[in-house]
Amino acid sequence: MRNIVSLVLLFLTGMIYANEWDYAGTGLRYILIQYKGGEVLILEISPEHFYVDINYARKRHYIDKSWDINTMFAINGPYFYTNDENQGIPVGLIKTRTGKYGSFNSKYPFFYVTGDSAGIARSYSWILPRLESDIILFQTGPVLVWNSKQNKNLGNKLSERSAIGITTEGNIMFCITKNAYISLVELSALMKQYGCIKALNLDGGGSSQAIFRYGDFEWISRGYYKIPSYISVRQK
Repeated sequence: MRNIVSLVLLFLTGMIYANEWDYAGTGLRYILIQYKGGEVLILEISPEHFYVDINYARKRHYIDKSWDINTMFAINGPYFYTNDENQGIPVGLIKTRTGKYGSFNSKYPFFYVTGDSAGIARSYSWILPRLESDIILFQTGPVLVWNSKQNKNLGNKLSERSAIGITTEGNIMFCITKNAYISLVELSALMKQYGCIKALNLDGGGSSQAIFRYGDFEWISRGYYKIPSYISVRQK
């Protein structure tokens, strides 16, 4: 991992001043940024040292109500349908360790984890042969960063946000706001500045929620809406 001492990020709506990374342990670092009267948490983990799962249950719930004591970090997953007929069904494919849910959506790329590696792919020909393996994956979007290039063709609507990305070292990066309303353009700039070569937007707004507990440090961002899926991280 790079040794980033400090960063100043200039966005369309203001400045984000970042303090030093907290190297919490092997394969793990995080940073908490004060911004717009709220906070932005960025967490970077190595898939060699941590298990990453996507958890799905059509019955919607809050992350903090389904907390597993062995889970270090949990964050909301991708978009889902809210109409009565399709309530809770993912907008795209989700493959957990126990089943497949939803269906392919040509609009969104795949985030996947297999063994000790993770990535983001657009290729159906790469994904399809692996659907019966131990791979976990989900589709989400829009694309924030692709091949180290920021996607600037995004809206400027302000909302709570969450995202997932891959760094040059193959690490997984999570980003989530708490009482800080930012645009997708700001979110994409943030993910790129912190080293993502690819990054995807997760479900935001009222669905945006996360819990991070490591040692004596605890950070919780509670959502307004119950959600059917969430991403969890636990130590190997």
